[in-house]
Amino acid sequence: MSISDRFVVARKKLGLNQIDLAQKLGVSSSAITNYERGVNDIPASLVIKLRTQYDISLSWLLLGEGAMFEKDSGQLVEDASFAVLDVLQSEELDASADKIAKLIRHFFEEMADGKLAETEEQLRRTILVI
Repeated sequence: MSISDRFVVARKKLGLNQIDLAQKLGVSSSAITNYERGVNDIPASLVIKLRTQYDISLSWLLLGEGAMFEKDSGQLVEDASFAVLDVLQSEELDASADKIAKLIRHFFEEMADGKLAETEEQLRRTILVI
């Protein structure tokens, strides 16, 4: 299942149609249609809104891992996801879903190995390189 497929599943699970979700997220309904069809990548800023407003698991949405609304297991994936998306948003960078997934996987592996002790600036540089 692709990120666009999971986006559709999440919207339906929330009981929202495309127009309602578009209004709640501050985008056009045609943007929602394009995200769901995979025509356009879902911007990092929108992924963050889904996480903060609807508690959609970033690991589920971006990587297809875990439960849609899961919070406790996979905390490292969540932490890595939030770190990556926070930097992308603060730097006003949009990245493809594939790049976001690769970044999250990289930082997850670093955290799991106990190696990640990077400053925010180091995190930014790593994101720009990958």
